[in-house]
Amino acid sequence: MTARFSDRHDAGRQLAARLQQFTDDPSVIVLGVPQGGVPVAFEVASALRAPLDVCLVHTIVAPEFPEFVLGAVAGGGVVVNDDDAVRAARLSLTGMEAAQATARQELEHRDAVGTGGHPPPMLRGQTVLLVDDGLATGATMHAAALAVRLRGAAKVVVAVPVASTQAMDRLASIVDACVSVESTMSLDRVGSWYHTFAPVTDSEVVELLAKARRAPPLQAASRSAVATGAPPMARSGHVHHLIEQLQRAALPLTGSPDDFTTLLARVRDAKVVLIGEASHGTHEFYRVRQEITKRLILEAGFTAVAAEADWPSGFRVDQYVRGVADAAPDATSALDGFRRFPQWMWRNADMLDFVGWLRHLNDVRADPASSVGFFGLDLYSLHESMAAVIDHLRAVDPAAAHRAAQRYQCFEPFGHDPVVYG
Repeated sequence: MTARFSDRHDAGRQLAARLQQFTDDPSVIVLGVPQGGVPVAFEVASALRAPLDVCLVHTIVAPEFPEFVLGAVAGGGVVVNDDDAVRAARLSLTGMEAAQATARQELEHRDAVGTGGHPPPMLRGQTVLLVDDGLATGATMHAAALAVRLRGAAKVVVAVPVASTQAMDRLASIVDACVSVESTMSLDRVGSWYHTFAPVTDSEVVELLAKARRAPPLQAASRSAVATGAPPMARSGHVHHLIEQLQRAALPLTGSPDDFTTLLARVRDAKVVLIGEASHGTHEFYRVRQEITKRLILEAGFTAVAAEADWPSGFRVDQYVRGVADAAPDATSALDGFRRFPQWMWRNADMLDFVGWLRHLNDVRADPASSVGFFGLDLYSLHESMAAVIDHLRAVDPAAAHRAAQRYQCFEPFGHDPVVYG
């Protein structure tokens, strides 16, 4: 595998690019996980113009095999054990307690070195960015996250250059967000992602923290403005510049037929147009998306509407809007397939109007080749989707229907409760 980062400082700069939303935010503090996470965190804090400190945490390792991580300890008496690793190591209770005691001793050493006599930072009400050079098992970061929660952090974001998806999944329940430049199914060695991955010394940690504590004037001015109640626009030249850029680029919605003309001119030659939203189920977003979609159909010749909707229920709508024989008799009935939570996502008054519009358009065109279809792309309705596949195959290939039914039996132990399956 080709290394992704030249060294930890390069990794930190790349990671900072994924965290730009935290720039000049007075509630943000960056905590590096010693030792390897500190150079990465230094670059992140510098780019975001945020204060830097350390989150003291140390791995618990098997006495005979220091590469075998059993968990981690952090300040405040936090202990996180990797139960699978502990079982695999076959340590006695006495052996595990000895391993934890060794980790605590190393933690005390790091406390003396890393803080340099400075008191620990106040975290209550803060947004904490926890930074390390990589996540393999996630045990160390798990302990760090619990420790900062105990110290009153309002929000905890884990940020690393590279992480295993398994580790990020484990952390998802205890942190507010996980951010990485790269992710991989398995991560045996974090160092394999770096050209240079030398051990970080105590003196390097002390030097970087001392350098970061000499805050640049911009950072000091920004935080002073917040403390004195200065207007938000005065907090940072960077934020002010960003708002000016948005004001120049944004197009107002006035209710005029020309609201989307500029937008349509930019996308009419595309084969696929993705239309997002800022919230599910909001009337204004349904209305705007429908207006854009209608113009794409009428002016740019688009013939497919693909929705983040269960595909069997979407197929019922498609049959109706195309006027297929035996389809639902009206738009209300066509949307009746959407009965799984959240029903209102597609079974609502705005969609009722849109589905009726699609049917009317297809009826007027009266040409199957130019008809517009409606397609669901989601598979939340697991069992309904399986049933739809089998019903279709029974009509066109009974032997394939039998094979599909046999292969779907692996889902039987979970019943119809998606939570149990999940």
